[in-house]
Amino acid sequence: MNRSIANRFWKATSTTLLLVLGMTHSSFANLSEVIRFHVDQENYSDETVIRFLPDATTTFDNAYDALKLFSSNKEVPFLFSHTSDSVPLSINALPLFAGTFEGYFTLQVQKAGVLDLSWEILGAFEPGTQITIEDVSTHSIVDINNASSYHMEKDAGFNRFKLIINQPSTPPTIVLTPIPGDCDHDGSLEVNTNLAPVTIEINQNGFPFLSKIIENTGTATISNIPLGSYEITATMNGDEIKSETLTFEGPARPISEFSWSIDGNGQPKVGTLVHFEDLSFQAVSVQWDFSDGSTSTDNNPYHAFNDPGTYAVTLTASNGFCSQVTSQELTIWPGNGASSGKEKHHPHIKFNNRNRTVFVSNLTPDVPAELFLCSMTGSIIKTVHIMNDGTITLDAIPGGLYILQVRQEQQSSSMLITMSNR
Repeated sequence: MNRSIANRFWKATSTTLLLVLGMTHSSFANLSEVIRFHVDQENYSDETVIRFLPDATTTFDNAYDALKLFSSNKEVPFLFSHTSDSVPLSINALPLFAGTFEGYFTLQVQKAGVLDLSWEILGAFEPGTQITIEDVSTHSIVDINNASSYHMEKDAGFNRFKLIINQPSTPPTIVLTPIPGDCDHDGSLEVNTNLAPVTIEINQNGFPFLSKIIENTGTATISNIPLGSYEITATMNGDEIKSETLTFEGPARPISEFSWSIDGNGQPKVGTLVHFEDLSFQAVSVQWDFSDGSTSTDNNPYHAFNDPGTYAVTLTASNGFCSQVTSQELTIWPGNGASSGKEKHHPHIKFNNRNRTVFVSNLTPDVPAELFLCSMTGSIIKTVHIMNDGTITLDAIPGGLYILQVRQEQQSSSMLITMSNR
């Protein structure tokens, strides 16, 4: 077989090769983890391709592999690899691997003489990957990343070459990124990890706040983390992988709250002057809507309703960046009548930081009420259901600033407290 016949032969096998690879020469740049080996001897040459694919196997893959074609010419060298059951291939697709790959391809020399083995990496491997070939008969090792060919003299027969690919090891990585909150949401934690499962423990001032298991590698998000600083630890199988303190920032959010009262006992009637008291936190301005067409921007306005009925009184508290709205229903009775129900009281709160107790008083007897402990962003941390005046102990709460609020029917009271660490 002369050079022109060999070239025509390669063109034919090249077409088969490209059909199996599913692409043309112009798209070789889009391949990944493909090596083409080429051998030259006088006027003859041959090639074989080894590549790595996610769903390939070590046996014959009809969708990817190509059987080796052998010429009857006794001067042509042959280059090929094998399946795990010794089927010779011109194109061999193998499974993806992690770490180190070791495999073999064969050079069959029919006529003793000088040969040149060259190669081309058609698709990139991971940066830092080391690829070498070893001539098994001479133990010569060539780094094919830094050399273009291997010159050799061989007798007729079969020569094995060992292909060794060492991928760089990937260190365990966990990146914790705090995502700021906004006017409507608390902060969140973005966890990017190449390990799984990983347990994320979030503590504040030494007290547990939240624990979450990240089941899969990649990126996960832990939401509803109030603004502040937290100690965050990542563990796997009980071993600590990462620990750091992160601060979750965001705009201060006002907490809208109010109460109302009238002079004397009984229920408000038409014409009764109702006193509204702004109990909001972190607000610089307020807007009242009495739902009878009247509004006010006073902090603690007085208002009289001209008609009986139930009014949804709304308070919007703002700090210039964020705002919050709260509403209470207020029933106005006819001017010559009064409510036949129980007299409603305005609840009072007292907090003792030393023993962490809250004393709630002036509740309407035997009427359900709730005590809320809230963060400074308005997130409810603890809820206690109560019926009458009494003392509540707040256990297992980290030190810091909090808002206490008690609500009973349409009445409520709030106060800002400082809780020390125990």
